[in-house]
Amino acid sequence: MKKVIIAMVAMFSLVVWPFSFIWQLFSKIIGGGVSESFLYPIYGGIILLAGLIVLCTEVIIEEIRELKKELKSYIENGEKEAKAKNLPKDKLLKGIVVPHAGMCYSGPTAGATFSQVDPEKYDRVVIIGPSHFEYFSGALLTGFESFETPFGDIPVDKETNQKLLKSKMFSTARPRVDVQEHSIEMEIPFI
Repeated sequence: MKKVIIAMVAMFSLVVWPFSFIWQLFSKIIGGGVSESFLYPIYGGIILLAGLIVLCTEVIIEEIRELKKELKSYIENGEKEAKAKNLPKDKLLKGIVVPHAGMCYSGPTAGATFSQVDPEKYDRVVIIGPSHFEYFSGALLTGFESFETPFGDIPVDKETNQKLLKSKMFSTARPRVDVQEHSIEMEIPFI
């Protein structure tokens, strides 16, 4: 909240006060006695908008921090569970199956699963998910160059996608369908 108040005071200092002074000076030079009171709601809106932008930014940054903590705890809990059961870590897995419900529902299971994967042993990850919005034969590939996450973009291997497209078993998802589909979005942050 402190940052919101600082942002609002800064906007007042940078926008309202100097503009008021300049307007008064300008009015005296050209005359006419035009009142500036009609601008006060605009000033207020600018100040509130600055505060709102700072507040929203703070909320987003805090949510990203919380998500990082949440993912880390899921993976750490999975590692502890695996050690307790004497499970060997990553004997060069060929695949894993992970649920795709919301993070609060499937995160612990996904974290436990991903905790058994050593990312240093893999050059490429293939994520396969069901389609909730489109019926098709074969499989769809993303047409985008990366997946956007709160932690940064995850690049798509376009060269491999092109090779898969040549096999005729794959096609490219329409952008609208690609954006709507949520079946793999819970897995991407773990990668």
